[in-house]
Amino acid sequence: MFNSYVGPWGISSDYGWFHVYAFTMFFGMVVAILFSWYRLYKQKVPTDGFIWSVVFIIPASLLGASFFGKDDPTRPIGFWEKFAFWQPGMSIHGGVLFGAIVGLIFFAIYKKKTNVSLWVYGDCIIPNILLGQVIGRWGNFFNHELLGAVVGYSDVLNASHISAISWLPAFIRDNCFQLLGGSPETAFIDGKEMIVFRAPIFLYESLANLGFWAILTFLLPNAFHWFSKKPWKVEAKKYQLLTMADIQKKTKTKSNSVSNYFTLIHQNHKLKQKYWNEAFYNYKADGFVVKEINQKYKAKKAKAMKEQFFVRNDLITKAYFARSSKLYHLNNPKGYVVLRSGVQMWLYFFGWNFIRFCLELQRDDADLFLKHRRTLDYTILILIFFLGLVLAVLSQLVFARYFRKNGWTYEKEY
Repeated sequence: MFNSYVGPWGISSDYGWFHVYAFTMFFGMVVAILFSWYRLYKQKVPTDGFIWSVVFIIPASLLGASFFGKDDPTRPIGFWEKFAFWQPGMSIHGGVLFGAIVGLIFFAIYKKKTNVSLWVYGDCIIPNILLGQVIGRWGNFFNHELLGAVVGYSDVLNASHISAISWLPAFIRDNCFQLLGGSPETAFIDGKEMIVFRAPIFLYESLANLGFWAILTFLLPNAFHWFSKKPWKVEAKKYQLLTMADIQKKTKTKSNSVSNYFTLIHQNHKLKQKYWNEAFYNYKADGFVVKEINQKYKAKKAKAMKEQFFVRNDLITKAYFARSSKLYHLNNPKGYVVLRSGVQMWLYFFGWNFIRFCLELQRDDADLFLKHRRTLDYTILILIFFLGLVLAVLSQLVFARYFRKNGWTYEKEY
């Protein structure tokens, strides 16, 4: 399972009892779990269910990663052997697939206890898989795995003269070679045996995943605020920002100093966050109006039950959509544009698979998500990232408007 080869700068897959790949997998999962817990905590969502979900999701992820990682048509093995996760051969796609299915089933049941939308759990948990992938890819580095197209050759284990990777830190650059039979990959160039250096795909994927996680977690929610109406403009009398005169009064100075300028920006930034919470996230719809909307829905539903089956279902569906639309507007009467629940979860599947598809173009057949089935591999990745994008758009524009019930938590409590 482990290779004792030590490359330049002391890079090895294991150091006695310490096995790097196993550590990065474990540490990546721990970081993803902890940040998911933190996201749920910040959203004021009960976390006890999440703790229980880990008991089911992690084993499912290991089994899925093992199954797809060992599913190689050129090296067929028994069906049950594919689930031996303690053996070499793991695929992140299989882990995400099995883990996501089990997680969605668990929270689809658990949400009835908390009245928290399944999409909320998905937004708080699934994007953080990227953090696990960021860390896990460094296990591939120590194993000399997940390298791409050939970028150059060298007669020694030093790639400083190979322009395509010379910009990398030396400890990464000089270890961008595959191990074949426990030794660096070589090729004969002009009759001389040379070491083959390849593009560090593990690094590209790690950095791309980290950047995309930051976009999903921090940039995206604020981006919607940037393009929306602003509470301090729509309701200027209620939500007032500070002026330089206010800062000068507080600091007892009359200057427009740089210090006062930055104080003004900082204080107004805190006020804007507070005003967004008051104007939208903590805004409560009129309880009497909500009650009236629900009573009308129940009356229409009761009336529809007397009709024939197909007519009944059509009337109930229309009544449900009408109620949801009214609740949607009632909970956001000023029409502020905000990130809706489900978008971050579905964009994860879009972005991650798009990144993977771009890098998969450089990978050998044996390193693909579906080993030695390149056409099928590309097809599935393309379908997943298009499906993720479509569902993200629907979550923002359609699901938020027509699939809402009062008493439930989405991007805010309804």
